Amino acid sequence: MVTCPRCGSEDVRPSQKVAAHGDFTVYRCRQCKLHFKTLSPRTNLMARISVGLFLVVATAVGIGFWLSPDTGTSPTGEPVVAVDPLLAKAREEAARGDAQAQYYVGWQHWQRGEYTKALPPLKAAAAQHHPEAAYLMALAHLKGKGTIQDFRAAQGHFTEAAEGGHLDAQYELGILYRDGLASLPDKEKAYVWLNVAAARGHEEALLYRDKLTAAMTTEELVRAQADSAALHQRFAQAGAVEMLPNH
Repeated sequence: MVTCPRCGSEDVRPSQKVAAHGDFTVYRCRQCKLHFKTLSPRTNLMARISVGLFLVVATAVGIGFWLSPDTGTSPTGEPVVAVDPLLAKAREEAARGDAQAQYYVGWQHWQRGEYTKALPPLKAAAAQHHPEAAYLMALAHLKGKGTIQDFRAAQGHFTEAAEGGHLDAQYELGILYRDGLASLPDKEKAYVWLNVAAARGHEEALLYRDKLTAAMTTEELVRAQADSAALHQRFAQAGAVEMLPNH
């Protein structure tokens, strides 16, 4: 069962607007409209097979645990923590400073609702300009997950992710500027980011951009459209796409 990492809803479906990304499937939550990624069924199966082979080999060389099938404990009654070799490998790479590995470790904790454990590796990856990590850091501050709610910090991380080409961050940044949660409302900046996200296929951005247009003067709209056109061209030339876990 796939659930939304933001709101926990099970009302999700594979996104039709985001291309497939190898080992990952992109979903869209119908409740909060978040686009998120999960391991594809085949990749998830292969990961489970890898874990099984790891445990078999570990047992054969004497470093595994004999688990009681009905209790999940060792024969002495002590609790046993299952080893995930994929995550263990990512932790090693994260400790060496690999941004993608840091993001993956944080993302794994985030998926489990372990937000306080997720933030340190996500923060480390975001400091290396990892857009997806910056986006999750922004959500943490926006929603107060694993940290205090801080709209200004959220805006900073959304900006980092949006500048890196993250589609949902561009939309969220536009909404923050529109509502003035972190600063005074700025219709022009809101329009710029909503227009860029809309051009890349974000449905909600298109809806709110058009609503915002009705509240803007001609002068504001001309300036905002010029700025968004330049920004969109920059992303198009860079081929900006959302970053995904690759472990």
